[in-house]
Amino acid sequence: MKILKFRFIIFISIIILVQITLISHRNSFSFHYLFKFYQNEIGIKNGIKNKKILDIISLIKKNNLSEFRISNELLTDNVHKQSKIHQKIFQRVIEGSYPSKYSKDSKFVISDTNNLNCKKKDQLNQIYLYECI
Repeated sequence: MKILKFRFIIFISIIILVQITLISHRNSFSFHYLFKFYQNEIGIKNGIKNKKILDIISLIKKNNLSEFRISNELLTDNVHKQSKIHQKIFQRVIEGSYPSKYSKDSKFVISDTNNLNCKKKDQLNQIYLYECI
């Protein structure tokens, strides 16, 4: 009976480990990040593949913004009426910029166009930070 119980525990443990591996693979998780948990922003720098998202988050963090908004030009393409930033990308910006908050009424606007009628505060590659009063 003890041997059967021991085998059952081993079997369940193997199933759990396989499931964890499959889930981590599906979510692009790498186990070598697991042992670098103490490094600052290791998941943001190495986990986000889209350069535009990383630039937006870096711009928010660099300027210590408490709240921000993303311009309509960055979110939608008026020519094709399609979303330029997918909802998952928008979610990554919100998550990665924590504790900064997204606010539609914020005076700080993040855009990918260089012609907003506001004061340009900062720039990182093709992403611009404006202060609109």
